[in-house]
Amino acid sequence: MATQEREVSRFDSPSTLQAELADLQHSTLPMFVYPTLGVPLIWLVHAIFRDWSRDAVYLIDVAVIELVVVGFLVLEVRRTRHTLAAWMFVLSLSLAICLLVTFQPDPVLVALGLTVVIVAQALLGPVQSFLATALMWSAAIAAWRLRAGAYPPPLTAYGMLSLYA
Repeated sequence: MATQEREVSRFDSPSTLQAELADLQHSTLPMFVYPTLGVPLIWLVHAIFRDWSRDAVYLIDVAVIELVVVGFLVLEVRRTRHTLAAWMFVLSLSLAICLLVTFQPDPVLVALGLTVVIVAQALLGPVQSFLATALMWSAAIAAWRLRAGAYPPPLTAYGMLSLYA
């Protein structure tokens, strides 16, 4: 009976696997940040075609400006402190989505929080991603309450929770 030799993979050691995953997380951050820097152009086109006479537009303006400023900061910080840059980006997305929900409480806008969950899963570890998801859900509920004066309907709140999970 001949023994079969197993081919040694470069992922055999746990430390090598951890290093490869960390490298993948580091290289993924710019792929999320660069499209975010295009938000002002999308916002400009949307703003041209909408009647803003009755709306609190400044909330959306603040969200757009905040995304762009933090996006550039994240690109600078990521070179030396990846985890800090990833948290800055995740919190920036959360703030922008909460400002949109405060502008207009709508389940469709709350569903945008799923982008925060996906980005957190890709950039942070499982524990930090769970914390970012819980923070996004809580912040979306608080933003809804701030604008509407009441908590979202239970179906919306639990639907958000199941969507984010």
